[in-house]
Amino acid sequence: MIGKDWIASGILARVACVGLATLGAGCQSSLTGNEGNLTFYYPTDDELDFNKPIAVGAKLDLTVKEAGFPKKDVSLTKVDPSNTQVLKVAGMMGSAFTLEGIGEGSTSIGVTATKADGTTTHDTINMMAKKPEIIDVTHSCGGGNLAYYLTKKSIFLPYDLKLKDGRAVIGYGYHALKVAPEKGLQWDHVNKAQWAYVYMTADAPGDVTLTSALEAGKSWTVRLVEEAQIDGGKLEGVSGKTLEVLAGSSAIVLARPTVGGNPICQPDTTFTVTGKTPEFCTVTATAAKSPTNKGVVEAWSWVTVQAKKLGVCEFDIVWPKGNKGQGATAAVKVNVVQLVKPSGN
Repeated sequence: MIGKDWIASGILARVACVGLATLGAGCQSSLTGNEGNLTFYYPTDDELDFNKPIAVGAKLDLTVKEAGFPKKDVSLTKVDPSNTQVLKVAGMMGSAFTLEGIGEGSTSIGVTATKADGTTTHDTINMMAKKPEIIDVTHSCGGGNLAYYLTKKSIFLPYDLKLKDGRAVIGYGYHALKVAPEKGLQWDHVNKAQWAYVYMTADAPGDVTLTSALEAGKSWTVRLVEEAQIDGGKLEGVSGKTLEVLAGSSAIVLARPTVGGNPICQPDTTFTVTGKTPEFCTVTATAAKSPTNKGVVEAWSWVTVQAKKLGVCEFDIVWPKGNKGQGATAAVKVNVVQLVKPSGN
């Protein structure tokens, strides 16, 4: 359950980042250059430490601004790695440039830029490149190595690249998984997300195995099901407990369709909500389909619950394409509760 005002300002981000991040904003790691003239930035999903190695075979986009305050934009005229066998410049435009990991090692990156007042400035930073040694993949709806997803949909699988000592390895465009069958998931290699791989799922149901290309014996399963196979649903919450909403407040809950009792991750499918207890609450189908950072656990099938007074809020959730097009219904409830004042007050 998430308060409505939280959703208005953005979906929960990873605690190590900022706690809350507005959609599309994300976090940035920054470092002022060795000469103190320029500050360098790159997008990050959690750890703000700048000095993380770029994966060999991956790319990283960096933006440059004047150091100090205010941080004015600059126009880059030259980016020059001292060792192009470690990192090379894969692109440069305006105040941004892209580095690509070529081989393991470290190198100085010299940057020359024109400031807003027309003068020229220069600075350097030290960057590294490393071959990733570990990949960890997490399904977005719970633990375990197997999870259910819908066919013919765009999905994301959060991942972390690391060295054996636990240090993070960064960059986009490096795919450390083997997909079988290959047509089961089509990787979006253009997507620049550093926290998740984006795939298009196959047209047909079945299991797709993702095997680590870095470590033997490590794999995850994506079980593809069709929307017609949806046979029910439930509210996401603490196992065995009914969700609670404070009387007089608004909150959202996640309604997840199921197949054989198994929840479907990222259920991008039509659903409707019908309230049955208007004296206690009103309910509305809500959508927020913009996963942009690692904090987006789910972004589909949200239901807004406007709690009125103490009681049980009951409503039906229907997935029209479920049960072979006949519709799958889940009858659910949320307890409307009151704050208990401390004794003596």
